[in-house]
Amino acid sequence: MKKYIAYGILVIGIIFVVNIMVKSNAKGDTKIVTAFENGNYLNSIATVESFFYYGDVYLKEEERKEILETIVKELGIKNEYKYEETTEGEDRVSKIEYAFKDGNLKLELSTQENKLSSNVYSLNHFLAVQMEFENSPETAWYYKSELEEILAALPHMYIEPEVTICMKGELTGEMSPVSKKKMCKEIFSQLGAKIVLDYWNQNNTMYGYSEDIDVCK
Repeated sequence: MKKYIAYGILVIGIIFVVNIMVKSNAKGDTKIVTAFENGNYLNSIATVESFFYYGDVYLKEEERKEILETIVKELGIKNEYKYEETTEGEDRVSKIEYAFKDGNLKLELSTQENKLSSNVYSLNHFLAVQMEFENSPETAWYYKSELEEILAALPHMYIEPEVTICMKGELTGEMSPVSKKKMCKEIFSQLGAKIVLDYWNQNNTMYGYSEDIDVCK
């Protein structure tokens, strides 16, 4: 079953946060962007991210840096960015951070080194990518698609990575429990999604499905 999940977070002061996390196909993208933009949010943040097992091949320091710089280059970033290589115990972490207008990019390649015997070690690499966009859900969906292609083309890939997106919106003012639930139902309606599980009274969560949305977390 193709699923969609919407989370509504409780009121903190006078701010109500709507959190949507999905992995959609191309047809679902437009519906989600439109539904989110119709919310008239005071502020919104869309986070595109991926975290996956990269493999167990041996990587030299220049190769580790090249992997991260390839992602940066393919994203079209030409300005200066910060690269950092650190060692924490037996683990190594390579990072790139870059801030742009109304957003930021964070890349991290971490390697866990495990000693199997006196002269034998195993390596496990993990790659994390995160991009944040303020008040620009359409741009976030564009880069989600770009990241899917970029990550799939990286060398030494062990699995095909999955890229997800989390969208958060803030609304000012008081909202009753009835009003919050009504708003989330309206989001489902705009997506053409049917609600199949309603846990709103327990933890402000609803589950549903749509033919245009593949996987949701």
